[in-house]
Amino acid sequence: KIEPHPLYESRRVPTKRLFARLNLGIFVNEGSLVEKRLEPGRVRIPLKQHVGSPAVPVVTAGARVRQGDLIASVPPDQLGAPIHASIGGTVTAVTDFIEITA
Repeated sequence: KIEPHPLYESRRVPTKRLFARLNLGIFVNEGSLVEKRLEPGRVRIPLKQHVGSPAVPVVTAGARVRQGDLIASVPPDQLGAPIHASIGGTVTAVTDFIEITA
């Protein structure tokens, strides 16, 4: 059974025509997707990532961390979120960010 698009009733212009009128054809990518694993050699993770309080580092420069390890936390009486290592490696700097080198 062929089902119409869920927004069929609210559409006034065919999608292909709208795409052409907005000149979005230059963004069409018909190539095959390639799965590529991103493995950065260094990351800088900011301690202030949102409107809450900046996180307090729980690691020092020279510490070895694994991916997922807690590297900064927020005191319980303040708004914020804990920060975890996105890669494993050595902490090379702790300032207003934590730098980890793989």
